[in-house]
Amino acid sequence: MKRTLLVLAVLVVVTLLLNSRFHLYDRWFNPSRFYFVTVRGTEFYLEGEPFRFLGANTRLIHGDKERGMVAEALQHAHAHGIRVIRQWAIGECANDSVANHHPVQKYYFQAGPNNWVEESFVQLDSVLAAAGGLDLKVMITLINNWQDYGGMPMYLKWRGLQGDSLITAKHDSFYTDPQIETWVKGFIHKLVTRRNTVTGKRYRDDPTIFSWELVNEARARLDKYPEMIDWTRRMAEYVKQLDPHHLVSISLVLVDNRLERDHIKNVFRLSALDYVDLHMYPAEHWWENMLSEKNSLLQLVDDYTQTAHYVLRKPLVIGEFGFRRGERWLEQSREQLFAAIFDQSLKNGVAGVMVWSYSDPEWDDVYEINWRKPEHAALCSLMTVYGAKFRENEEAIVPNPNLGPQHGDSYRIQFKERTFATDTLFAAETAGRLVYDIPVRAYDRAKWPNFNYRNNEPGFAFVFGVDEGYFEYPFFTTKAETLAAADLRARLSTSFPPVPGADTLGASEVTISLNDFELGTLLVRPQQYFGTIYAVHYARDHGRSLLVLPAGRNALRFAIRQQATQRNGLLLLGEATSARYRAAQMPIRLEFTRAAK
Repeated sequence: MKRTLLVLAVLVVVTLLLNSRFHLYDRWFNPSRFYFVTVRGTEFYLEGEPFRFLGANTRLIHGDKERGMVAEALQHAHAHGIRVIRQWAIGECANDSVANHHPVQKYYFQAGPNNWVEESFVQLDSVLAAAGGLDLKVMITLINNWQDYGGMPMYLKWRGLQGDSLITAKHDSFYTDPQIETWVKGFIHKLVTRRNTVTGKRYRDDPTIFSWELVNEARARLDKYPEMIDWTRRMAEYVKQLDPHHLVSISLVLVDNRLERDHIKNVFRLSALDYVDLHMYPAEHWWENMLSEKNSLLQLVDDYTQTAHYVLRKPLVIGEFGFRRGERWLEQSREQLFAAIFDQSLKNGVAGVMVWSYSDPEWDDVYEINWRKPEHAALCSLMTVYGAKFRENEEAIVPNPNLGPQHGDSYRIQFKERTFATDTLFAAETAGRLVYDIPVRAYDRAKWPNFNYRNNEPGFAFVFGVDEGYFEYPFFTTKAETLAAADLRARLSTSFPPVPGADTLGASEVTISLNDFELGTLLVRPQQYFGTIYAVHYARDHGRSLLVLPAGRNALRFAIRQQATQRNGLLLLGEATSARYRAAQMPIRLEFTRAAK
């Protein structure tokens, strides 16, 4: 009888240990799997349960005001449904007498390589301690791609290289310079192995930390993509050697052109990166003319989800997103826009979304969500509601026909042709010739993933379309015309800067047509802001047909077709942006030679 009872007792214990409802095995024998956030498929798990969250970017280090409101900010964040905060552990400045006496130096982590500013580390200790007391997790960002608080440009300056945030060869030296890598590893080692002066825990052993984010919005030039990916792999593996408990990732921006999108996917395919972290500001930057209605905003969330869940098969964190204070967009209020992102993310099974930014900054931040200001109360209440939904998984993932493995890595935003009013353009006629000078903005139909007009860059103003699509320019004839030849001259480029020694990298195959009659295809090379003049000549020779223009509207189309091998967007450049280039400016010139009667 005793033996039977003993066997039954052992069976009960084993059953309890293996029962996923109680998670006793992980709790007792594998605490790093239980108390630290882990990944299973496209989900995060914590303490044996799915972990989804509403998060916020906070500013609790870089300023006296910010440092003085840690407890208040985190208490309000907790009350407003925030479960994870993202805090930059970023700050590099010059190691010279000016910097050492500059009042902002105390907000940095390094005044020169390995010259640690202990006060900033202690401040981060306090942030982690306060967050842990409120059951908040902290995503810690280690390096900035941009020059805010130093970033990669300051590492380059320390090395004696040009320090800027542009995507140039010198910027990308950050990824290949051995000395810079030694400095970066020194900082990572200092931080990851640090013992918190408040809690006594080493950072690598502290479950308050959600993850290590290697770089904020990392970028590289086209030809330096392999070097950036290899650097990311090395750094992620180095962090995991020091700290096997925490997740590691890097934040990028999913953009609207195929080359960069493919690069982003290649970065996140690294096994050392645990989840996909992408930023979005839908009313700004690349998306400004990409999204034309609320439904396309929801499709943007779908596009991010498709990439993470069905292409990369990893959890998705939208690590930054925001909308400007006091502005409407797509006929929606700011609160409605946030609600749309929250709601679609919930339905799609997005693991986490993080607003930019939850703060009361010393400077004016057009994206701030400020718990102290009455005009932000409605948005804070909205966050409270959705924070609870993310935490409790109240809304089951809703089947979405716009998502799934059958869609592969295709865009999930449905791009439509858009039409525009433009001035009627007639020819300047000479003996036997018709000449049209067409402004680059005079298109009346366009369809691209994204397109717009720029006149604030050096060189020439331009219209641009990214990836594949077309611009169509109308011109008119008073009567039907039979033509012997057509000549086109235009200043063209693609949407990438040129790469020395690789002038076809980022090029596009551009097909020129008149009224759906193909005149020819050009290989347009990248020469951003200045372009190159290209010419197309079509004549009645070698058995080619006469051209016939009907009376009324005719159309000149510049297209990058879906079947083209190289589809990297198109720029059509026109008027000069300064007097320096005035003599070289030119419209699109279309010239016809009438056929002899």
